[in-house]
Formats: sequence, C-alpha cells, structure tokens
Amino acid sequence: MPDVDPIAPRTRHLLMVAAEMLPDHGREDIDEDDPARWLLFDLYPRITHGRDAGWRRRALRAYGDLSAIINSGQLPRPGCTAEEMALWLIIELAAAFEQDRDAWPTIWSELQALPATADDFNWDELREDLFEDHDFLMLYSPDLDGIEDPLDHVNTQLRIGPYLRPQDWFTPFGESAN
Repeated sequence: MPDVDPIAPRTRHLLMVAAEMLPDHGREDIDEDDPARWLLFDLYPRITHGRDAGWRRRALRAYGDLSAIINSGQLPRPGCTAEEMALWLIIELAAAFEQDRDAWPTIWSELQALPATADDFNWDELREDLFEDHDFLMLYSPDLDGIEDPLDHVNTQLRIGPYLRPQDWFTPFGESAN
C-alpha cells in the first residue's frame, strides 16, 4: 500500500497540538514515583508503572520523534512499542479535542484558518492505518497479564516476541530484543 497521506490538514493540526501537549505533562511525571500523581504515565499500562525516571525520559523521546514526523507532513508510523503507545495517546487526545470543542476554544480558533475536508477527524481510520498491529493494547487487559513475556502462551501463539516487555519498548521492530 503506498503511503498516501490520510491525514487532512485540520486533523494533522490536532495531532500536532496533542503531540506537543502530552510530553509537557510527561515531563512533570519524570521524577514523580507516585502513579496517582502522574498526568501522562498513568495512561500507560500498569506494567510500566514501576519503571524509573530514566525509562520515562526515554518514553518521552517517542513523542518528540513523532511530533517531528507529524510536523514534517509525513505519516507517523511507529517503529517500536514506545512509539505505538505515544501515537495511540496522541490520537486519543486529538480525538478528545474534536469531541469537546468548547473546552478547547484556542485550538478551534486556530483550525478556522485551515481548509475543512470530508476526511477531517478520521480517528478510526488513523488507528487502523498507522499501526501494523495493536498488540500493545493487550497490556491493558488484566486477563492477559503476563503477555509481555515472550514465553507466555498467548504471546507465543500470536508471535509477538519480546517487544511488549517495558525494557524492550525502545527496541526497533525487526531488531533483536533481549
């Protein structure tokens, strides 16, 4: 499938705003060890909640990388689990901007300068088209606890590999993870 840009200008704008806002929240979480006080990392699967500030810093880099790609007009295609999680949350926040326009008047006034198209706000299509799979979302299911282990039955059956283990979230897909 050729990389035809499915992202309309107004949609891309909301993605850019979300990609810039989320790491601001994450920076406030870096040195906070209490997940109840987090603004971003509490949205991550609970298997990541015990990770340290260094891990959270690395996770924030995914937002910077994706933000640069989104701003350049390219398609943001996650290359590792950290980028999958970041892109998913970027899309979720961008969709929230669209759902509650009254709560974000500044963002909506900026959108008025951009052309409206029939492809505006195609969140479901983006969730489908930009990701190779949604395996990382299984980390949210308590019924699948342990799926991050490459020896887990479901992991083995689905051929997921080690990429769901938090320590391997930064390993590029296709490269060997420990």
